Amino acid sequence: MDISGALLGSVIVRVVAGFDFYIAMTITGALYGWGNGYDGQIGAGVGTSYTPVAVSLNPSYNSALLGRTVAVLECGRSSCNAITTDNQLIGWGENQYGSVGVGTARSGVQYRVPIPTLCLKGMIHSSKKMTTKLSVGLYHSVLLVENQLYAWGFGLYGQLGDNTQSKHFMSN
Repeated sequence: MDISGALLGSVIVRVVAGFDFYIAMTITGALYGWGNGYDGQIGAGVGTSYTPVAVSLNPSYNSALLGRTVAVLECGRSSCNAITTDNQLIGWGENQYGSVGVGTARSGVQYRVPIPTLCLKGMIHSSKKMTTKLSVGLYHSVLLVENQLYAWGFGLYGQLGDNTQSKHFMSN
């Protein structure tokens, strides 16, 4: 891929793939997405983009990434989650099964720009650096915070680890 346009001069430290899109993270924590954005998964407030575009920091969209730097980034089929350096969990994309982590799941609801998640509100916000790991599957996610696991999204096959077969917004 020719690194030009929005990525020109950027040092890319991580690239994650969804089903039909990519998100790149630069050394400064800036995010750029390209590919299918129909469900908001490239986070730029637009549909499909054939070249990298900045994940939205536009104040008119009230993006949760304004003034924050991303430290951890993972993507699922058509949604993404990120943890910022100030320990905020941010999500965007298709939320049919609760995979964005906003505390609800409704078919056809897309978050086209990054939003703060509601299910972990206050759980990982801290002034001290915490040990956090994030992993995102097809329509589900799991977060490790100080030796506690939290999972959300689609759990039909037990992937949330809570002995149920449904979608959940938070379990531990």
